[in-house]
Amino acid sequence: MWNIKLMEQHQKALLDRFSKTTDPVEKQKIVFSLYDLFNALNNSGTIRYTGFYNLLDYLKVPIVLSRDIRYGELSKSYYESYQALNDDGYVSFLKALAENLTGIEMENEETLAAMPMNDTYLIDGAKAFYETIEDEEIRSHALSILNDPKHLNFVRLIRKGSQAYGGLTFHDFIHHNVYCSVQRDDTLFDFVTLTHEVMHGVDFLMNSSVVHSYANGFEELPTYVVDYLTCDFLEEQGFPLEEIEKLRHNEFSFVRDLAFLTLDGLSKERSTSSQNRFPLSVERQALELETCVLAYGLYQQIKENPKEGYDHLKQWIRSNTSRLVRPDFSSLGLSDEKLLTLSTQMGRDNEKTNSMK
Repeated sequence: MWNIKLMEQHQKALLDRFSKTTDPVEKQKIVFSLYDLFNALNNSGTIRYTGFYNLLDYLKVPIVLSRDIRYGELSKSYYESYQALNDDGYVSFLKALAENLTGIEMENEETLAAMPMNDTYLIDGAKAFYETIEDEEIRSHALSILNDPKHLNFVRLIRKGSQAYGGLTFHDFIHHNVYCSVQRDDTLFDFVTLTHEVMHGVDFLMNSSVVHSYANGFEELPTYVVDYLTCDFLEEQGFPLEEIEKLRHNEFSFVRDLAFLTLDGLSKERSTSSQNRFPLSVERQALELETCVLAYGLYQQIKENPKEGYDHLKQWIRSNTSRLVRPDFSSLGLSDEKLLTLSTQMGRDNEKTNSMK
């Protein structure tokens, strides 16, 4: 369980530090730390921070906290959009990825069967999963998170606006802390959510730059790789295959929905009033779609050659994707041509999964 009192102390210390520093780099780290700590406390599942404001929402009491506005506006002022999306060639490539993934016919997301597991069981299971990771650095960081209660929180109460997320992870760039939260669903998805959020923590511990942590979609690359590996682990451990196939199906269903949103968003005119850029929501969808395909490629590499796959994953984790030029992942063995091939293969692999039901 998160140490709420310590988080509050860190928040006060950050506010004090922000008022005193003149270093723009430090100010950026403080702003994003404050924004994340504010959202972490809001989604802590406590009556004070979560329940009370959910009740006001339920009663339709109009309330806007000044700190919502203050932290939100501050973080936006430091955010850098991806100028690479001004490249028409890059936009055409992203559209091609989306088209490959929207051409697959499939059922909607499937409902998982109830499978209640207590917090200790989930943590022990996640430890067992990360023990199988064939990379000492990733494994040790993951276990350090799972062995320290201040990094983990399991909740059934979450703020309106965050309820669509199975889990959330927040960062403190100044105190170098990570806060992982799992919204309990009482299905096998809880297990996937925990390993996913812990990998966000690993990513942060290996590269705690703001640019890397707020990559508008690309930051999900390590976690999506872990999602695939977690499903394989659950199958090896003898969990119900039907439920695991539902998890895999739902994963692809998410990718396919993202592809439709990307195709729609990139087909619209860019705004001349914002320097010929797409809205941030469209930017996020397009880059996250590419991230999904990248993750599938790294997952395949890990299955075929673990050392090479994990080395490529860590190479990406240690890098900071430029927002100024079109990203090139060929050094990871994932050229544009390879990604287009993978996007087609993802659909075929999902069709095989569905045919086995």
